[in-house]
Amino acid sequence: MRYIFILLILITGLNTGFAQQKRSEIQTKSSLAIRYYNAKDFEKAAPLLKEVHQLTRNSTYFRYYINSLIGLEQYDEAESEIQREIKKQKTPRPEYYVHLGQVYKKQNRDEEADAMFREAIEKIPANRGAFLTTANSFLAWGEYGLARDVYLKGRNTLPDQSFNYELARSYLYLRDYTNMMEEYLNLLREGEKHLARVQSSLSSAMRLDIDNALREQFRGRC
Repeated sequence: MRYIFILLILITGLNTGFAQQKRSEIQTKSSLAIRYYNAKDFEKAAPLLKEVHQLTRNSTYFRYYINSLIGLEQYDEAESEIQREIKKQKTPRPEYYVHLGQVYKKQNRDEEADAMFREAIEKIPANRGAFLTTANSFLAWGEYGLARDVYLKGRNTLPDQSFNYELARSYLYLRDYTNMMEEYLNLLREGEKHLARVQSSLSSAMRLDIDNALREQFRGRC
């Protein structure tokens, strides 16, 4: 019994050591990958990002990897990588169709891109988290109008979810200040608990208002 106990301690120690070594390896490779990615050195970033994604299954690294392949104009490889990920999924994840649409869009295959974007929206499961994840994927690619469409569908699909704050943010990116203000007002109508968040968001929006268009909206409402 004593030897079994000692053996278990040794095995536990080895497993802990391997886990720490793996975490250290991931941290080193991810830091290097992001450094190359931010420097737009996609040739060096791509293989590292692919490896880190395989180790972590973190979707952000996958998007960076696909964007690196796009930067290298390796569109066929990007498409193949996305298709492989989709085939692994028991339930299709909408954000991967967003990625695929973006690969098509970069090649000016606009009809195919639009079809993928619409398919992504159609495949969103009826839960708040899925709508947020899909919208965030569109936002990450700069597709602000489609992110807005996701939130609007979420509002219609989930009656208890207004998505006011998220819609306001998408309208800000679209410079649709009228609808942005309306969403913030609707949020305040839900209760004063949202006041600090709305104030902070409007303050941030003001800093981005380089042509005073938002200030004109305020003056028009006063």
